[in-house]
Amino acid sequence: MYVYDEEAGIDDITIQEEELDGVEWFELEEVYRACQPPRDEKFCVPMGGLEIVRRYVKERKRRFDSLFSCMCIGVLIGITIGAAFGVINYRIGTWMTVGMMLGLIGGFVASRTIRREVPANSERGDGE
Repeated sequence: MYVYDEEAGIDDITIQEEELDGVEWFELEEVYRACQPPRDEKFCVPMGGLEIVRRYVKERKRRFDSLFSCMCIGVLIGITIGAAFGVINYRIGTWMTVGMMLGLIGGFVASRTIRREVPANSERGDGE
């Protein structure tokens, strides 16, 4: 099984007509549900490979959510500190911008640190 991370339309895919009748898009969870017993004959997908893809997609989403959250919090903290410092120096806009940029960087660094320290769901043993 392969995961293609770029957006592509069906017309962008070249198939070997002797091997495939056609190409369709499906939601990953729809395919997963259809492959559970009693199995839908529409999908010929090995469950082991499907599980690997599901874990990969969930981990990517978790990483993105973590990055987004950390960067948002970093920006808010940076803007707040920048505004407070800017009031003192009569340059609120400048210091809010500096704070926002430092907050973005700090949020990015924090998300990478969190990602290393928090085990994936499968390692925690909660079944996800």
